[in-house]
Amino acid sequence: MADREIPKNQRWFFNCDKHLLEDKEALIDYHFGTALTVTLTMFKYSGLPDTIPFRELEKILQLNGFAYWLKKDGKIYVFWGGLGGRPDEYYRPTKFIVANPYLQFFDQVKVNEEGVLMWSDYSHMGMSLKIRRYAELMAECDITLRFELINERIVAVLKAFNDTAKTSAELFIKDVTDGKKLGVIVGESLLDENGDIQIDEYRKANTQDLKAVMELQQYLKASFYNDIGLQANYNMKRESINDSEAGMNEESLKPLVDDMLESRREALKRVNEQFGTNITVELNSAWVRREKISSDETTPEETNTEETNTEETNTEDDKGGNE
Repeated sequence: MADREIPKNQRWFFNCDKHLLEDKEALIDYHFGTALTVTLTMFKYSGLPDTIPFRELEKILQLNGFAYWLKKDGKIYVFWGGLGGRPDEYYRPTKFIVANPYLQFFDQVKVNEEGVLMWSDYSHMGMSLKIRRYAELMAECDITLRFELINERIVAVLKAFNDTAKTSAELFIKDVTDGKKLGVIVGESLLDENGDIQIDEYRKANTQDLKAVMELQQYLKASFYNDIGLQANYNMKRESINDSEAGMNEESLKPLVDDMLESRREALKRVNEQFGTNITVELNSAWVRREKISSDETTPEETNTEETNTEETNTEDDKGGNE
């Protein structure tokens, strides 16, 4: 059997030969992959065995909502698979079904007795649905923006009433587009409403439509980044904002990230106990800086109180010195 030829521009995981703005599904995949690349860097692990790349661990957790830790042939792996078995008293699954062709590993194991079940978050959702929603809306914005940009280039439409006029109008547009010469239409005057060719106004220039689409894009990006714990303000006022306004939603950024971090720490505690490892996890890069900035900042009330106390102390010292 002959090997199937791989398309010239096709690469592993990504099809680079697709025209994104002409293929809605490809555009959704693009935004999904771009957002997933960001979320995969949310956490930093230490002490992971060589058999578990942290990116693969996070990919399994975020796309499937859970990962299962098991030891196979003396080595620790994380798997994704199916959950089932007879539910416990809280209707939680009691068995994990694993099927890994590479390791030739096909089995059913008891949850948290043989291995450890690691949830991505307390709601067991993962990030797939959130990212998919964002990707679909961003794809719609991109397609709409593309058509708006194209429509902005069309000021008027030439309307022909016979084949000769149509050919003449097409040649006129081609000559003007190619920049060869000033286009000339043979036949009745364009200004004659009874002529073979007429000009119809296509649309009035409307930059508000473009602004609305671009603002929606910025809003979607800011909302997504806020959801994953990063500060990205969307300024509806179209003007500069002060520090207090920028920090208004600081507290709303924390719940999801804290939930995901705590879920990982709880699971890793059981992993360390069961397999004798010393694996830890913490926030990474931009999320660490956000936490540091939040902890270093003081409220205006606290600052004013400190200044007042300092002034009172200095006044008392001055009085004591004068006495």
